[in-house]
Amino acid sequence: MLPQPQLRRDPLSGRWAIIAPERAARPHSAGHRPTPRRDGDHEFPCPFCPGQEEQTPPAVLVYPASVPPTHQAGLPGTTPTLPWRVRVVPNRYPAVRPEASWPYCLVDGPWVAAPAAGRSEVVIETPLHLADPGQLPVADLADVFRAYRDRLLALAAEGWAYAAVFKNVGAEAGASLVHTHSQIITLPLIPPLALQQSEIARHHFQRTGQCLICTLVESEIRSAERLISDSRRFAVLTAYAPRFPYELWLVPRSHLSRFEDLDDQALLELAGLWKRVLAAVDAVCDQPAYNWILHTAPWGLAATEWFHWRLELLPRLAQPAGLEWGFGCFICSVVPEHAAAQLRDALPPSG
Repeated sequence: MLPQPQLRRDPLSGRWAIIAPERAARPHSAGHRPTPRRDGDHEFPCPFCPGQEEQTPPAVLVYPASVPPTHQAGLPGTTPTLPWRVRVVPNRYPAVRPEASWPYCLVDGPWVAAPAAGRSEVVIETPLHLADPGQLPVADLADVFRAYRDRLLALAAEGWAYAAVFKNVGAEAGASLVHTHSQIITLPLIPPLALQQSEIARHHFQRTGQCLICTLVESEIRSAERLISDSRRFAVLTAYAPRFPYELWLVPRSHLSRFEDLDDQALLELAGLWKRVLAAVDAVCDQPAYNWILHTAPWGLAATEWFHWRLELLPRLAQPAGLEWGFGCFICSVVPEHAAAQLRDALPPSG
């Protein structure tokens, strides 16, 4: 147990976090729910269910069903055979639009504006009306990651600078529809946080000749303090300076800058490890709402030597408030080393 609150600096972004375990004992007012769970509207069918395809724009990627599924029996409205496994569709309510002209911008003194150019896509991860991606079989979860890869490869060819890939699970994490899905948004610029992290990694590489995350992963596996689980290609760690309790990272053990360079076998291994980790998070955190975020090398930078992709999971177990929003300094009430031990103990058997 840490004897007192501790400031920790995130080695990738330079962001500071405060580790304050005693805050976990704070009283909560009546009606306040300390653990945001994945509650929501389970109305069936929804726009992402089979038979409702006309409610979304035409798909840009479809993985057809290879065999008639058997695990959907008993769900209302299902048929013996489903027409697809994964669909990727343009977002019907996009924040960015591919037809917006770029790179012109409007400058009026300190005021700068530009068209919101980009693509906004939704990865519908299963035809089953599930809220929990942890319920997907490993092969189906691998299909989700394969859809990320296939769309990233296709979108990179269009000349965008960056792709944000993320998933919101639960209303408290920002999900507007329960049916499990992810989003991919491309941009003509590199977002400030991604650029900052890339610059920190670049400076480290220039000073040492080594990738920053490769150095961190080697140290983490050696110490095992924050190591949750690993496989031949990947390791899962609790974040050293977390924004939220039980924040964790999945990283490749060997240097790889772009997620989209993974082959099918690696994606299957990733899915098997990730499914076990999701089960551990559910067991320890009581099925929390969470976000997962994929950080892959920006297309607009030649960052392959120093950038190392990673997948983050952020359980929404605390509400950011004034210190976090105003100053970017997060308070975490769970010691990362203790979080790793709890999650290790809760891992289901592999295989």
